[in-house]
Amino acid sequence: MALSSKYSTLPLRSPVLLVRFLYDFLRDVHRSGKSVELLSFIIWEVQHRLRLAPRRKYVVILPGASSSVAPDSTLVTDLPGVEEMPLAWKWLVISPEGREWGVLHEGPEILYYRPTAGSLPIRLLTFPGAIKSLHRCRSGVLFLASRGVIYRSEDGVSFEPVLSLASEISWFLFNNGLAELPDGGLLLGEYGSIWLGDRWQSIAYLYRSADGGRTWEKIDSLVRRGVNKHIHVVRYSETTKSLLLTDGDNHKKLWFNHSLSAFDRFARFLPGEGWKLVNQLHLSKGGYTSAIDGRSTLLLGSDYMGGTNFIVRTRDGRRFDSRILPDPYRRAPIMNMVRIDTVQGPEIWASAYYSIGGTNRCVLLYTRDDGETWHRFLDYDGSIFAAELVSQSPGRVSYFYLTITGPSGSKTFRISR
Repeated sequence: MALSSKYSTLPLRSPVLLVRFLYDFLRDVHRSGKSVELLSFIIWEVQHRLRLAPRRKYVVILPGASSSVAPDSTLVTDLPGVEEMPLAWKWLVISPEGREWGVLHEGPEILYYRPTAGSLPIRLLTFPGAIKSLHRCRSGVLFLASRGVIYRSEDGVSFEPVLSLASEISWFLFNNGLAELPDGGLLLGEYGSIWLGDRWQSIAYLYRSADGGRTWEKIDSLVRRGVNKHIHVVRYSETTKSLLLTDGDNHKKLWFNHSLSAFDRFARFLPGEGWKLVNQLHLSKGGYTSAIDGRSTLLLGSDYMGGTNFIVRTRDGRRFDSRILPDPYRRAPIMNMVRIDTVQGPEIWASAYYSIGGTNRCVLLYTRDDGETWHRFLDYDGSIFAAELVSQSPGRVSYFYLTITGPSGSKTFRISR
C-alpha cells in the first residue's frame, strides 16, 4: 500500500472531507503497520520546523551547475564532461577494461553488449521478462534478474538460471542488493513489494553462495523474525571490513556482520558471530536504500519517502554521523549512489528523487570529501523528470551513466570527470 501517493494531497477546502481523509489515513497507517514510522516522521518534522537541530546536522550543499527547467537538454549544452548517448539505457554494468553489458528502456527483456563505451551495442539474448537488475563481480561473473529468476554468466555471452526467488516479481536492487566478500562468497537480498489482502507478503530472503553463484542457500531468518517486506541493501564495505544489510520492513532496520560468518544469525545483542542490529528504534534510522564506500568513509542514503531524509556516514559500522537533507530536497529518498575515481581522488554521486505531493524538488549531488560537503550538479522537478544513476562497476572507473526521463522520453548521458 503506497501511503505516500494515496495521501499526498490534503482536501483543505472541505472540513468534512478533511476529517474523512484523516480517518482513512490513520486507518491505513495502522493496517500497513506504519504507526511507528509515522511517529518518527512527526518527530523529525517538528525538529526541523522548530529548528531544533543545529546547522551542523544538515547536509552542506554548495552551489554548482544546475538546471531546474529542462535537464535533459541543458546537460548537453551547459555542463562540462557530459556526453549524450545515442540510446537510452535502463541499466549498464562496466568491466574494469571498459566493456559494457546493458538493458535499453525500449525492450527491457533484451540484453546488449558493447566491447567499448563508444561502440554500437550487440544484441545478445532475450529473457522471459524485463531484466530488473544487473551485476558484475570482481571475478568477471555476471548476474541478472528476470521474472523472479537469477541468471549467471562466466563468459558474458551465455547465461544459465541458478536461483529461483520467492516470487516472479522479485529481484535484487541494482547496485545495492548483491554483495561480494573478500573470499569470493556472495550474498543476495530479495526485493519486491507484494500486498495481499490487508498486509504485505514478506519476501525478505537472504541467499548465500560459496561457489561463485553456481548454487545458493536460502536463509529465511528475517522472514521468521517478522520482517514484513523485503531487503534493500546487502553490501561488503571495504571501509568497515564488514557486511551491512538493510531491510524494507516498516521498522527499517540496519544490520552489520563484522565476523563475515553465521549469515543466518540475527540478534539485537550478539557478542560473537553473525548479524548485529544497529538501530534498536525506528527513530535511530535504518532501512537505507543505498550505500557506498568513499575514501575512508561508508555513506548511507535513507528511504523516508515524503518524510525527512538523511545521508549517514560511518568509519567503523558502530558510530554514525547523520545529516539531514535540507529543503527543498528533504522529502526525497537517496535512491542510489555511485563512486567514480578521478585524478583528484574518489567522487561519490547521490541521487535524491521524489515525485509525489506538492514539494518534489529533486537533486543530483556529488562529494569529494566523503560527504563532509556536497556540490549540487542537477536540480529538477520530480513531477516532470526522473534522473537515475544507471551504471555499476566492480572496479575503478572515471565515468558513470545517468538516464533522465521526461515528457519527451528517456535520454542517457555519460558523465566523465
